[in-house]
Amino acid sequence: MTVRDFGIVDMDQSDNVVTSYIISTNKTLAGRTCQNTAANLKALGGTAQTQTLVNGSDNRLLAVAMARALNCTPYMAPDLANNGQLTQSLALDEIHAKLKQKAPIALLPKGNPMVRSNDQANLEKLNLYRAAVFQPQVSSVAFASTRLYCKHYAVVAPARIFLDKSITLKYASPDTGVANNLFTFLAQRFVNSWEGLKCGCILDMPCPISIVVDKNGVTTDASLSTMMARSVNVDSLMDQMVLEFDGYMDENNTLDVRALVSESNSVFTNNGPVYILLTIVVSIMFNLL
Repeated sequence: MTVRDFGIVDMDQSDNVVTSYIISTNKTLAGRTCQNTAANLKALGGTAQTQTLVNGSDNRLLAVAMARALNCTPYMAPDLANNGQLTQSLALDEIHAKLKQKAPIALLPKGNPMVRSNDQANLEKLNLYRAAVFQPQVSSVAFASTRLYCKHYAVVAPARIFLDKSITLKYASPDTGVANNLFTFLAQRFVNSWEGLKCGCILDMPCPISIVVDKNGVTTDASLSTMMARSVNVDSLMDQMVLEFDGYMDENNTLDVRALVSESNSVFTNNGPVYILLTIVVSIMFNLL
């Protein structure tokens, strides 16, 4: 598993770091914040006078929580800020993904909220974000399909989350304010990402995962839709690269259609439009871009 695995990505993949920070709770140094190193911890009075701050999603979710649960060792290197102690990092996670991730590979789509301007696709922001995490540049947002991203997300993520359920149920949630264990954390994260990427509208299908939330808003259980399990063609993920169309309704209810590269030659539909693969039409579309 890597940070480019559809089994663990969310709507804004690769936007977190593994680094933890500490904030002083001492009256004299209240609010003082710094990287969590042995020297800084000592300077702020130790664990009794500090609070640790982390972001439990994306990179830390993979390199810490999932690595522990699945008994895996992430790429690590000496931390120059902490006496050479081995540590994980966003950069190492991305290098690992670039070297090891097999198709389908999750790359930043144009629907990622972090790369949009006024909820519209923005090529410059998309490529800047991709460059920062060692992902390939694209000449047009047409080659960063949210529809295909959602398609692979719908097939891979729910299956992986429930495959690992017996293991992840036993591990702590990276954020106890949103979920009561690692399994429910992954489930609610998928549901929120499904909504954030507008996958339901794009694919014309309901969310494959349903969650149970208590009175405090904490996810306590999740279930997989059997209808979704039957309707999605998993074998299509192994097909060769071909041209497809990407179509979605923008905020003005205008159909935005672009040609794009797909890792599947199977047409994906679920009570929605059929995307016909015709090279001649693709050529015409490119001329109109």
